[in-house]
Amino acid sequence: MGGRPLCDVAAQALDELGEGKLAQAFKAALAGEVGALKELSAVRRREIVGGLTRLLDARRVAAAVRAAETLAELDGVEALPELRSKASVFSRSDGEVKEACREAISRLETRAGLPRAAQTPAPSVETLLRPVGEPEPEIDTLPRTAEGEGETPTPRVPRTAEKLAGPN
Repeated sequence: MGGRPLCDVAAQALDELGEGKLAQAFKAALAGEVGALKELSAVRRREIVGGLTRLLDARRVAAAVRAAETLAELDGVEALPELRSKASVFSRSDGEVKEACREAISRLETRAGLPRAAQTPAPSVETLLRPVGEPEPEIDTLPRTAEGEGETPTPRVPRTAEKLAGPN
């Protein structure tokens, strides 16, 4: 490679393969000029959004940040799941990359009119179900027996239930 940066070698290789215009557009986009990449995105959108999405994992923080910004400028809503993953608190991404991804998500959701994830509060203890004790029959609502008017009625088991229970 002769001391040349890898990106220059890759750009030269892509140029020799007939993809030089795309390589130069990517290089310009990472420098802040997105115009050429926007033009190419009409024809090569999937490859461009895919390349920018993979660039979110770049070791150079500036390149990953610029990739997130470029995705927002290109309306790359296809990259929202990956942007959300990088912006997550569980992500190992650099703080600057997380912030750039959050800003890109905000811009993309605003443009696309997509609903944002709802912020749900923690459930309060008062609304949780509580265990209930075993219900006991209320005997004061049972009909009185003919035997004794003043006696407390005892619950009776229906005859069919007695037959099913069998001999004791």
